Formats: sequence, structure tokens, C-alpha cells
Amino acid sequence: MFRNINLTIRNLRRSSVYSAVNIAGLAISLATCVFIVLWVQDERSYDRFHNDAGNIFRAVSHFKSDGGTFHSPVAPGLLASAAKENYGVVEGYCRLRGWDAGFLQYDDVKSSSINCYYADPNFFDFFNFPITKGNKLNPLQSPNDVVINERLSRQLFGDDDPVGKTILIENRRAIHITAVMKDMPRNTTLQQVDMVSLYAVDTASYYNRILNSWDGAEFLSYVRVRPGTDIALLAEQITERQPEGWSSWRSFTFQPLVNLHLYNIEGEPVGMKTVRLFQWITIIILVIACINYVNLLTARASKRHREIGMKKIVGARKFGLFMELMGEALIMFAIAIVIAIILNICLLGAYNNVSGKEITLNLFDWKIWLTYFAMLIAVVVLAGIYPAYMLASYKTVNIMQSVKSKTGNSLFRKVLIVLQFTASTTLTTGTIVLGLQMKYIREKDMGYDRENVLMCDLGNMSGYFDVVKAELERQTSILGVTAASENIMTVGSGHGFDNWEGKMSEGGSLMFTQNRIDTSFLRVMGLTLVDGTNFTSTTEMQLILNEATVKVMGITEPVGKWAGHHSAKIVGVVKDFHFQSLHNEIKPLVMFYMPNMFRGLFVRIRAGNIPQGIAAVENV
Repeated sequence: MFRNINLTIRNLRRSSVYSAVNIAGLAISLATCVFIVLWVQDERSYDRFHNDAGNIFRAVSHFKSDGGTFHSPVAPGLLASAAKENYGVVEGYCRLRGWDAGFLQYDDVKSSSINCYYADPNFFDFFNFPITKGNKLNPLQSPNDVVINERLSRQLFGDDDPVGKTILIENRRAIHITAVMKDMPRNTTLQQVDMVSLYAVDTASYYNRILNSWDGAEFLSYVRVRPGTDIALLAEQITERQPEGWSSWRSFTFQPLVNLHLYNIEGEPVGMKTVRLFQWITIIILVIACINYVNLLTARASKRHREIGMKKIVGARKFGLFMELMGEALIMFAIAIVIAIILNICLLGAYNNVSGKEITLNLFDWKIWLTYFAMLIAVVVLAGIYPAYMLASYKTVNIMQSVKSKTGNSLFRKVLIVLQFTASTTLTTGTIVLGLQMKYIREKDMGYDRENVLMCDLGNMSGYFDVVKAELERQTSILGVTAASENIMTVGSGHGFDNWEGKMSEGGSLMFTQNRIDTSFLRVMGLTLVDGTNFTSTTEMQLILNEATVKVMGITEPVGKWAGHHSAKIVGVVKDFHFQSLHNEIKPLVMFYMPNMFRGLFVRIRAGNIPQGIAAVENV
């Protein structure tokens, strides 16, 4: 064996340029494939760490209206409990609702603004978010019990144990810490929260009043079902269990928990298409690397036929030569693997910056070595067997004469070259198409001005927005400040009304997305008014619609007309703009002034003063 290794090393040294090109090509290809495999594994890992994740589903509500069907990831509070009580296939449920607790205080220490979940008591049984300290069995029992994460624990208590201590929510309510949970992992579709509490922690909350009602749709509702359950049938049964008449305009489906990251709310594989694309790219890169190796090796076949022939004369058998040549291929691939590992380690930071991931390369993780081993076997099988068989098959009679390729071998190499160029062209074309798509996204007119706009969470400043706004607008580096309840790029909150002035027919309703905005929102974000004006009052209910809403309502000259249960006055119409993914058509949108719901801060910074503008926001 050692003799074969020495011979292989001698052959590699003798043909140093060929060896360097071949090994470098394999190493770079393998390193690239590993990076892609790690990315794919990360994308497919979302929510799969939960126990029995494959049998957990999230309820999705579908509202039918004159404007089409509106889909929402939230459901009525009673849906999950009704499913558990009436259908034996449902083994458990858990309902969640995000809320902003502002800041927490312990003695003189205040936390930063935190995100929280209202949840049912079984939250930590239903989901697999480990508790590291405190009550691990029933941490949420009493109305004021809360579980905080490790980050918040360090912020408030340092290295001290927080379990059993009492803290205040914005100096208003005292809550009791019963346990500490690990920080939620990045690969979860649930919101990254710092604290979990019962709904009862805020007894005056609107959500407590509708928790056991079919009214509205406010809760993320998850159910765990028995394996093999007909989930579509269960959704139909739940839809029909609603109060009489409701099923004609509202229906439900269930979406698998493990699909939430890669599939949209309508079940379309939007993200999964990208994952599959990169899986094919990995295969294409491996095929190109293998074909390149075979072509280089067969091109040098004439330089090795004398060596092979002499070995046959002195008694070497075909199988022995085949195994020897396979050993050479294995050694070459092993060297390429080592170089690939070094490249993966050295370039991981840069790769995370480009991909936006936080992937780690743990060399003690057996899955990493399984990936390398699988690629090694694939390359050896795809690229090692044919060249070794071809060289070992040379006839002794051809030792002292030039060996000309058989027609079959020559044709085979030509086929490989065509395949290699085809795969390379496919990759190049795909790269160009992706580049053009990214260019399209960067240059697409979204209907608003997104350049030099800084967005951040208002957090515990939400109650003091006017003061924050006034302070920031005094800065010379800032051109404008506004706020809204939702990110302008991902507006998802929905509502509806069934009556408006000028409605042409009885019955029917309009479901729309909604955003509560500040009076300066249109100006700061560069939205275009096509009719009417901005808000003229902050005391009466006024509406600003987009063109899609007006079209669905079927009215002309909407400005001045009333709409909705509260007879709100329509004061303006803005040109349609993209407030969701470009995959979605522009839906009806209604905007109105409601400062107590502001969650996001939008700051337009003067061009050329970005660092100063960011510093000003940080200071405030």
C-alpha cells in the first residue's frame, strides 16, 4: 500500500502542472458544493427541531370578499380549542399572540424594548424551546408568571439567578419570573421573543376578551394531530363548525409547520423553488468537476500506456492495475478534500456575509463529515472508475507503439466534453438570469421612495413618538420622520367592512390590508396622491385608500364619501405601490391615523449624511 502511495506521489510530482490543475479544480468544486449543501440544510432545518414537528400544523384563515380572497396566518381564538374538543385526531393545540411589553425593570436596571408572546400554558410542552433554569414542567401557571430568555436575564440580572424574582413592566405591573429559556434559535419561523407570558398577564387586554370566540382572527393557532390524519378534511370540518353563515365568507386550512419557511401562506413553494435550484446547481458543479477530471486523465493516457504495459509484462493483472489506479484517484481526491475543508474554514465568514446566514462549520459534527464523505464517494464513482478501467485495459501488444484511442473511447470523451460545456453554459446562463432578476428588484419602481430611509422598531418609544419625531427633525442630517404600525414592504394586517357610500349592490364585503400611519407618512415615503389630500384631522376617523381599493369598491369620486362601520371619511387616494412581495398582485390597502398602534420608525436621511443620520437615531 505504501509503495502505491509513493508511486502516486511521484506521478503527481512528475506532472505538477496537471496535478495542480486537477486537484485545484476538484477542491474548489467540492468547497463550493459544501457551502451550497450547508445553505440548503439550513433552509430545510427551520422548525424541524420541535418534537413531532411533522404532525404540527398552523391554521390559516381565508376571507372571501368582493376584492377576492384575503389570506391570513391568524385565526379566531376558539378554532384551536374547538378542534381539540370535537375531533379525536387533534392531540393538542397552542395559541400565540405577539405583544410589545415595552421595557422591563428590576430595581434600577431597565431592559431595552422587548418582544413577547401571549401563549397558552402548554407553550413549552407543545414547542421545543428548552428551559435552562427554574420550573421546567409547568412554568406558566399563575396570571403573572413569565419565562424570560437568557439574553434578557443577562441584561437585567447579570450572572445572578433571576428565577423567583419580581420585575415591573414599564413601572406598571409586577410579574413573576418562573423560569429562563434558551434564546430562540435562528431557524424558527416563530418571532424571536424575549419573554413568554399567559394571556392573563394583561387582564384588560382585547385578546383576553376574544380568546374563546369565533370573532375576529388574531391568534397564531397551532394544532398537533395524529400521524396519517386527513388534514384537509379536518380543515373542512372546522370551517363548517363556525356559527351559521360564517363559512360562506371565511374558511380555514392547515399549513405544515415544517413548510412555513419555504412555502407561502397559499401553499406555493416560493422558497422551496430556490432550494431545489441550488440542489441542482450542486449536482451540476459536481458533474463538471468529475468530467473535467476524466477529460484531463484520458488526455494523458498516452503518457501512461508504457507504464501500464510494462507492469502487465512482469505479471500485473488487470484487476490489480485497476485497484492501483483507483487508489491513485482516491489519494488525489483525498488531497482535494483536505484543501476543500481549508477553503471552507477560511471563507466561511465571507460566505455568511454574502448569504446573510449564520452558518457554522463544526468539524466535530458527524453531518459535516457525512457530507464530505458522500461527495468523496460520488466523485470516486463518477470520475474514478472509467479512467482506471480504461488504463488497466490497455493491451500488452501496444506497449512499444503509440496508442490510439478506440473509436468508442474517443466518442465517449467527446460526449463528456459536450456535457461539460452544456453544464457550464447552463450555470453561466442561470447566473446571468439571476443577476438580471436582482437588477430588476434593485431598480423596480415600488411606488415609493426607498432610498436613504432608515427603518427601526419604535419599541418602548412608541408612546413618545411625537417627542422622538420633534427631536430627530431638529437634526440637519435628517429630512423627515414618520411612523406606521407595519413595515411598508411587508404589510400583512387585515380587516374588512361591508358597507360604504356608493355601493352598487346589496351584500358582499371588502377585505383589505391595513396600515396605521402618521400624518407625515405620505410625504416622507414619497407616496403619490392621485385624488384628494393627506389627513386633514387627527381627531376624526379618516381613510386614505390605494387605487386597488377604489376599483374593488366600484365607486367614482371616492373622496368625501364614507366607508366602514364607523362611517369614516375617505380623504385621499394614493397611487398603487408594492407593500408586499413582488410575487403578489397589489391588493386593496386602507391607511388611517392611529398613533397608539405605531410600531415602526421611518427616518429619511439627507444624501451624503448617512452616518450622521444613523448616529442621531441611535442617540435618541
